[in-house]
Amino acid sequence: MNRWLTVMDAQGDGIVRGAQPSTYDVAFYGANTFIGSLYMCALRAAVALAEVEGDSANAKKFQDRLTLAQQNYDKECFDADKGWYVQVVDPKHATNVVSDSTFVDSMLGHWWSQFLGLGDLMSVDHVKSTLQNCFKYNHVTAFDPARQAPRKFCDNRDAGMYIATWGGPENPPPSNALLYTSEAMWSGLGYPFAGLCLMNGLVSTGIQVLTDIRNQYDGTRRSPYNEIECGDHYTRQMSGFSLFEIASGQLWDATQNYLGFAPRVVFTGFSGFFITVGGWGKYSQQCDDTFSSGTATVETKYGTVTFHKFSIQSSGAPANTVISLNGGGALPKYTIEAVNGLLFVTFASEVKLTAGFCYGLGMDRIWSCDVIVDACECIILFFHQHCLSFPNNVLR
Repeated sequence: MNRWLTVMDAQGDGIVRGAQPSTYDVAFYGANTFIGSLYMCALRAAVALAEVEGDSANAKKFQDRLTLAQQNYDKECFDADKGWYVQVVDPKHATNVVSDSTFVDSMLGHWWSQFLGLGDLMSVDHVKSTLQNCFKYNHVTAFDPARQAPRKFCDNRDAGMYIATWGGPENPPPSNALLYTSEAMWSGLGYPFAGLCLMNGLVSTGIQVLTDIRNQYDGTRRSPYNEIECGDHYTRQMSGFSLFEIASGQLWDATQNYLGFAPRVVFTGFSGFFITVGGWGKYSQQCDDTFSSGTATVETKYGTVTFHKFSIQSSGAPANTVISLNGGGALPKYTIEAVNGLLFVTFASEVKLTAGFCYGLGMDRIWSCDVIVDACECIILFFHQHCLSFPNNVLR
């Protein structure tokens, strides 16, 4: 980090303006939030690492520079009239620019920070506005190969987005534009863009972006196992694996042995994959719109899932929350508290769930309850106002 603080960010104001090498095969120049957001994410991560190490001096140094970067990047790069983040072009290096285009990679570091649980780096309102405008101007329901350059990958059977446009693909880019701006957005860019949409409440937009990508690789014209726009088996497409955690809102902190979930899609009936250090399995929930009533289940499918603290997004009351282990097994003593829309369960000792074991949580004002046993014999207490009967596979 010292090189970035003293050489890359030589003015000490949190902004990198000199040569900024990138995966677009060129160096960017001038203030821009593509490289700038990655720099801010690195600073945020450095703060967290310093705090873990008890290094208060470096934690403060990194945080002070991060605070400057957040203020100054927003001041210099957010164009309030346009409604999105832009590049401040260096007149001495006015080549390979994205300038005032809607550039899908303009907030990549913000995606990293949110995904890693490090929090927001940039203005939430400005992030959402940039995402909305990128989709508005870059998305097409049918590509025209003639407008793609230098590589023509999609045709009129494909919907999707361009990497950057200056007011829409019908407007030609400037002659000094970044080489790849007029290409169809690579899926390795689309997955972070869609994930950022999901993490910032633009669920329908995120789902549309993902639908377009999967339709491009539906197996009829292209292999779904090799997303090739930027080379065979291109590694950036592996960012798609982040969508498991983003969809479930999984929070996993190995340093605190903390596992939590806050689904961003199908909140009232979510079911999906999760993975931790020692094992993987399925998290599911059935609930009302705010999870004031319902059930949550953690089911280990392989290995051992361990946690000391667990949370869900819920408006339920701690006093009306019940926890159980399948087969009636004993759990360590625990406390439950509600904080900022989350219910936190803290156990007196570590909980270990091996394959085949489930951990269930249910809440509501308790009028009556049924015990539901599914195929893996996971006992879940589901509280409701009237006694109802449920099939064994109700939560599957």
